[in-house]
Order: sequence, then C-alpha cells, then structure tokens
Amino acid sequence: MEDEKTISDKKKMYLNSYKQAVIAAKLIEEEIEEIQTHKMNPSYAMVSMPHGNLKKDLSDYVVLIECKTKELIQARYRRIKLYSDIIDKIEHMEDETERNLLRLKYVHNKTWEEVGEVLGYSYRQVHNIHNRALQDFKI
Repeated sequence: MEDEKTISDKKKMYLNSYKQAVIAAKLIEEEIEEIQTHKMNPSYAMVSMPHGNLKKDLSDYVVLIECKTKELIQARYRRIKLYSDIIDKIEHMEDETERNLLRLKYVHNKTWEEVGEVLGYSYRQVHNIHNRALQDFKI
C-alpha cells in the first residue's frame, strides 16, 4: 500500500499538470491556426514540393493538412479535458477554504505568500490547510 507522502506527491503532480495542460492547449491552438493559414494558401507550402503532378500533389497536401489538423484537435481536446477535470475535482471538494487554496495555488499559480494574503492566513497555516486539502482531494 502506498504511503501518505507518495499519495500526496501524486496529487500535487496531478494538480500541477493543470498549468502544463493549459500551456499545451494554447500552443496546439497556435499550431492549428498556422496549419489553417497554410491550408488557405497552399502555394506557400507547395514551393518546396516536387512538381510531378500538381493536382495530385495538391490533393495529397490537403489530405495531410486535414489529418494533422485532426490530430492536433484531438491532442488539444485531451489537454482541455485534463484541466477541466482538475477544476471539477477541486470544485467538488466540501471545504470552501481548501477549495479556494487549491484553486489559487494550482489554477491561478499563486505563490504560498500570495495564497496566504488572499485567504488571510499565515504561511504556516496555509501549508497546514494545503496538507488537509491534499488529504481530502480525490483524483
């Protein structure tokens, strides 16, 4: 059976994945926009392609763009689902203070000092609340 520290560390890693998922979703969105720009102007991307059968090359290019766009949309969906799940799990916690602390720390990326200032608790109290919040948090 896993000890409390290991479980707590897994919960922190899960909560910390929120920030990375948001960043990844934004980057993927930018990639999709870039691909859509090339899709609108295929001659820009076709410059480096061999010119055997332009019609076939162009149709292959469109299929490739569509496949890549679909892959990126699915990857973006997974990231959005992950960070949405994290917010939902925080929101379903019973204790309002624990919920606010986890939201401030992991969703809003506040420092421990900022969390304490917003919640009106000392640095030590914030860490005690955080430990309780991790115990109560369900992955």
